[in-house]
Amino acid sequence: MPRKGFTLIEVLVAVSILVIILSVVYGAYTSNLDTIQQAERYGRVDQVARVVLERMTMDLMGAVGRASLMETAAEVGFVAENGEIEGAPADRIHFTSTAHLALRPTEPRTDLCEIGYHLEKDPDHEGMILYRRDDPTPDDDLTEGGLSLELAKGIERLEFVFLDAEGTEHEAWNTLEGSPGPLLPRLVAITLGVLDDEGRSHIFTTSVHPPLSG
Repeated sequence: MPRKGFTLIEVLVAVSILVIILSVVYGAYTSNLDTIQQAERYGRVDQVARVVLERMTMDLMGAVGRASLMETAAEVGFVAENGEIEGAPADRIHFTSTAHLALRPTEPRTDLCEIGYHLEKDPDHEGMILYRRDDPTPDDDLTEGGLSLELAKGIERLEFVFLDAEGTEHEAWNTLEGSPGPLLPRLVAITLGVLDDEGRSHIFTTSVHPPLSG
């Protein structure tokens, strides 16, 4: 009785079908893997932007623009200026606020503090580092003092635009010099650029209306 087997053509057809199936499966696997990795990268960027903008919003909501509102000998005000680092927008802002962030439970509470935000070039990675300054003991210099801590890395830009009571836009604001006036801006528009792992910038924006701006 002759032994049954496969012809060469049948083997080639079977191998071809197997190769096609494996190619489809591998393509789907790599596509899903790329999607997952991309989602993780974007998730990190979104997390950085969320933390930064939420913290800035809380600080600006507590902003105090005039010394007459509180009994203090400290310099009370709101100072913001345009800046850039290697051609990228890097605005700076300093203001008095009631949003002091206590880092230790034993740290004394304060009703008024100095808060500042500024960027510095990252010497080891692409982009810039965002620092938040918090001084729980306000003095006669609104722009200095306290502790500056790293808030985020991989920042591509930080821009502020200020609107006065008439809706006019200003790129800088200084209540100490009365420019454009002695009051807080009616609206603070924030633009934040965050770099992903591939060096692409993702832009996030928000607006804050300081309650004491009136």
